[in-house]
Formats: sequence, structure tokens, C-alpha cells
Amino acid sequence: MALAPQFINVPNLGLTKFTNGDGTSTKTIFTAGANGSRILSMCVTSNDLSSRQVQLAIVRGGVSYKLSAPTIPAAAAETPVVNLNLLDPNWFGWLDANEPHLMVPAGVTFEVTPLVAVSSGKEISVMVFAGDY
Repeated sequence: MALAPQFINVPNLGLTKFTNGDGTSTKTIFTAGANGSRILSMCVTSNDLSSRQVQLAIVRGGVSYKLSAPTIPAAAAETPVVNLNLLDPNWFGWLDANEPHLMVPAGVTFEVTPLVAVSSGKEISVMVFAGDY
């Protein structure tokens, strides 16, 4: 137990974008701070007219562990950009539904891999909003 309360000290923002040219390459979307981090939100947006599946993995010590492979719904005229919460308590039953945050130690990264390339002229953006201790 800490001798004093631990507060988030520095904002940490992870951003990445996938376009058709990226194919199915894996990208790091977040790296925890030197004293660990608290991930407050992990979101994905897409304007692709086809649904796309992405794989989310956590990496520690060079070993990648698959967390989830959510399907991002297709965009349409009524929803030109779709939004999806990757930290959905319905997928991760161990997350608190009232506060679905993750606390991760230093040395941990998160990666995303599209399982099929994004359509030409479209994009998928992944954003991680966090704070470092």
C-alpha cells in the first residue's frame, strides 16, 4: 500500500490512424508512463463503408496477449463516422461498468491490428486517453 495517495500527474494521449496503405500492419496505440498509467478511455472511429474488425492486444516483456477483436460497424449516410468504446464492460466483464478504466504498469503497451485493410480513401482512428502516475 502506498504511503501517500497516488494521483494522475501527466496526461498521456495515444493516437494512431489506419488507412488503406497500412494494410494489416500492427501499430502501437499506447505506451504506459515510467510510473505506470491509468487508461480512462480507449475509442475507435471509422468512416469506412464496410464493417472492419480490429484486434486489440496488450504487450509486456515483448510478449503480445490478445484482449479482444471487436467489429467496428460500417459507416452510412445517417452515421458518417461510427464510434466504438474498446473498453466496453460488456466485452470485459471484469471492468467496473461505472468506471471502466485500466491501471497498467510501466513497460506495457497496447497494439491494434486491422484484420482486413481499410477501404481506399477511408480511415480508422484509435485514441487512448490516459494519465501517467
